[in-house]
Amino acid sequence: MGDNEVIRVKIFGNEYKIKPGEQSTQYISKLSEYVDKKLIELNKIFPNLSEKKLAILSCLNMADEYFHLKNTLQNNINNYNKQENLDVAKEIIDKINKILSEN
Repeated sequence: MGDNEVIRVKIFGNEYKIKPGEQSTQYISKLSEYVDKKLIELNKIFPNLSEKKLAILSCLNMADEYFHLKNTLQNNINNYNKQENLDVAKEIIDKINKILSEN
């Protein structure tokens, strides 16, 4: 997309013009749909909250999701690294045992 191009998205009944930058229009649309869905879900639970408060609550919920996913990813990486280290240690022990048994 060019620098001056914008896409129009609708979030919680409001239309926004967004410059996608390096992102695809499909990606921006997907993000907008996700935000819209979250706001609608929260509005069903808290119908008396203002749009501003719904937006803040939605941001907090999405930040919570982000940090949970980030922590899960980090734990998976750590577990992978531990397993990889255990595999390397086992190989070293096996080689030491082989050398010792030959003598």
